[in-house]
Amino acid sequence: MGFIMKNSIDIHKVLQAFNLISKNGDKTPDGFSYQGFYAQSDFDGYNLYLTDKQTELHIFFHNKYELNAPSNELADKFIKRLLALK
Repeated sequence: MGFIMKNSIDIHKVLQAFNLISKNGDKTPDGFSYQGFYAQSDFDGYNLYLTDKQTELHIFFHNKYELNAPSNELADKFIKRLLALK
């Protein structure tokens, strides 16, 4: 089941996590892998994708986003783990 959340995730912190994964992660054919997360962007950088293979966060231009997860519980765990990356 997928759903869209708006204004309930601090996108600036998510972008910091994306940069951390990109900087410290291992290069993959599609992007970077770090501590169970995968990060990639499209060719122009306007769309960012973060996933842990169960949950995906797609960040669009102008900081809009779509969060797809099998359940609200997994979505919450995904965001908490993502924002706790160091």
